[in-house]
Amino acid sequence: MSFQISLLCSDPEAGSSPEPLLHINFWEPSVSFRNDEFMGFPMTTLSCELQPRLRDGTARLLRWDADDHDGWWTYTLRLTEVNSLEDVRKLISVPVGQLLENTTAGKTMLETLSAVVCYKTVDDHPDYYRVIF
Repeated sequence: MSFQISLLCSDPEAGSSPEPLLHINFWEPSVSFRNDEFMGFPMTTLSCELQPRLRDGTARLLRWDADDHDGWWTYTLRLTEVNSLEDVRKLISVPVGQLLENTTAGKTMLETLSAVVCYKTVDDHPDYYRVIF
């Protein structure tokens, strides 16, 4: 489990976010910019099941297909929405617990949280996705 904060970014290769983001990741490696292990793009081997949601801009939980990445996920919050201990519980602790227990139910829970951003495919940039609020 790792967390990453991404500050303001207008670069389509980095997700084009006009505000700070908090990425919550469940991956094997720890976030390491030195070793190119971080939430960023290009992002390959995303789940085939996820592709329609990426095309229509409704993908809230990024998942991977590859055998060595099966079960990995990331979701992203608008950092400005995390302002209190109750927000940490509601937006991080409870969803992470649900995702670890039952990924499908956790994915459904993320649909109810307006602080969770969606991702959409960037035209003409394979494996790049922009943030949708």
